[in-house]
Amino acid sequence: MSMHLTVFFAGPPPTPVAVTQSMQRLGLSFTIIDDQRAFDAGSGFIPISYRKGEDAYETGVEAYVGSATETVDRLGIEGIDPKLNNEIWFRWGGDLLEGACAVALAAAIATLTGGVIYADYDGVIISVETAVRHCHELAAAN
Repeated sequence: MSMHLTVFFAGPPPTPVAVTQSMQRLGLSFTIIDDQRAFDAGSGFIPISYRKGEDAYETGVEAYVGSATETVDRLGIEGIDPKLNNEIWFRWGGDLLEGACAVALAAAIATLTGGVIYADYDGVIISVETAVRHCHELAAAN
């Protein structure tokens, strides 16, 4: 079973370098490995490093960039400001660390863009603080 998490935002997506810095400011030990690949350059797997040094672990998550309007309308999501017209969503399977990557990326992107995080798996909007807490829980359970 796949899990999804979406960030709705306005404007261009932030750079991978800015997202990594934001994750680290939020106290999340994740680094985007390929910091030259822009989020708007298509969809696909984003390689992520969890922790640093000898404890580093390579993982990652799939990311897809698209139109928020279509998704909000299709899913009937309420409470999303129409100005948040872009989306980036993350998909992962049963690997908890991949889920932690998705939540870390979502929290960082929402922080940088003033965006909103929609937890597709629960059908609710979550705060950045809740996302950070979920990220720590998923990483610890791995």
